[in-house]
Amino acid sequence: MKLFIRRLSNWVLKKTWLLILFFSIQSNAQLFYNIGNGSDGVYHATTSGSIVGGTYNFTQFTIDPGVTLNVTGTAPLIIRSIGNVIIHGTLQANGGNGSSGVTSITGGIGGIGVAGGGNGGHGSFTFSTTPVNGTDGVGAGGVNNRGSNWSGGGGGGYANIGSPANISSPNGGTSYGDVMISGLPAGSGGGGGSSGNECGAGGGGAGGGLIVINSGANLIISATGGIHVNGGNGGSDGGGYCGGGAGGSGGTIWLAALNVNHTGTLNALGGIGGAAALWPPFIFGIGGNGSIGRIRVDYNTGTTNGTDNPTIGFHTNVSSTPLPATIISFEGFQKGDIDTIHWVSTLEVNMDEYILEYSKNAQDFIPLAKVKSKAKNNNYGDLLMYAVSNQHPSLGHNYYRLQQKDIDDKIQLASQTIDLFRDGKDNVFTLFPNPSNGVVYFNAYFSASTEVNVCVRDMQGRLVLEKIINANPGNYQAEINILNLPVGTYLVSIKNNAVDWNQIITKQ
Repeated sequence: MKLFIRRLSNWVLKKTWLLILFFSIQSNAQLFYNIGNGSDGVYHATTSGSIVGGTYNFTQFTIDPGVTLNVTGTAPLIIRSIGNVIIHGTLQANGGNGSSGVTSITGGIGGIGVAGGGNGGHGSFTFSTTPVNGTDGVGAGGVNNRGSNWSGGGGGGYANIGSPANISSPNGGTSYGDVMISGLPAGSGGGGGSSGNECGAGGGGAGGGLIVINSGANLIISATGGIHVNGGNGGSDGGGYCGGGAGGSGGTIWLAALNVNHTGTLNALGGIGGAAALWPPFIFGIGGNGSIGRIRVDYNTGTTNGTDNPTIGFHTNVSSTPLPATIISFEGFQKGDIDTIHWVSTLEVNMDEYILEYSKNAQDFIPLAKVKSKAKNNNYGDLLMYAVSNQHPSLGHNYYRLQQKDIDDKIQLASQTIDLFRDGKDNVFTLFPNPSNGVVYFNAYFSASTEVNVCVRDMQGRLVLEKIINANPGNYQAEINILNLPVGTYLVSIKNNAVDWNQIITKQ
């Protein structure tokens, strides 16, 4: 399947007229409750062991009391179960701890992340009296959190900014994401410490992983049960008077079921920063602590009286009819005067048809086409490809989204929205990703050489960023760096001698 998707992506990228713009349609639209098709049968953990990260389709999932199941590998753990999920033991995807530095020998190694968690940054080592920086942790919350000038690393950010090292150092990792855990991010690694003069700085802890469990029946976490996605701890400086590694941020837990009974423990805590020796008059850097992660639990009935660290940040009801299909990709492109929308699905269960909808304003959608499921006998596990063309798109914005209808006539939103923009002069362009954690890419196709003015304004109309682009004919991509802007909503204006286009973006 990976090879197929890679070939599909390469084919799409060869088309010079490709434009894709992704949007969140509603507050919780980015997460789709999906109980799978049960193709992996019953899973019952009776002894402690491991489970490789990936997507599973069980009929039932159980962990017995006293059993610990560790997630391995880099892929998030996504469990879909048609029947009950019962956890009496422990399921965990904790970030690995950073190792401590060894004086006169080496710096500490960053902890290894599992289930999507980012690795910790490495501590540095040098014989020089001039300090050497550590390395950043991996992930959106690991940007610029390395230790410098003998300091410890900054904690991995996520729900909050990671804690900086204990000296005057603004190196805590940035926050990202939202309480709805849109996009299903995992935790980020803590920064590695800085060293000099034969001191081995500590490595940063890895970020906690991502665990998703969707059940079509009951989800029970008993008093002896727990799910943990904690960040790893940072390593120390080994007593050598330099910087400790920082803790990784906690990861993400999303649970969804028709009925939830949770009296156990859910943990997504940040790791602790590594120790550092103190040698007056210099104060070297203990590593910063990692941020907490996020927990979301969705259900229609039940109770959540367990211990949650941090507290559950978001809850909504689930559909009594989960999505009948899994959408792998939903993309659009322009060729001449025609818009074409492609999508790829898998795991179609009791699926009737797709409804491709169209709008000029992203609010008032009308059906553009209805496409019957290609699944055989309403149950198909392989990749299925679909395409619909709009022969009469409008000038300006052309928005598309996808609905699914099952055999019981239940209709649910199944995709993000695509915007294919036309200016009538063969110039086409878009901004992505949206929302963004720091960099927005401006993709364009210009029919002639042009100068483009890019302005970013806050919601009070104040200009916060401006960029002039001189582009040649053909495809063009430029970065718009909003990393230093506060979290919020902004208006991006794209103007040249032929186009005046505006788009709202969100900085997370």
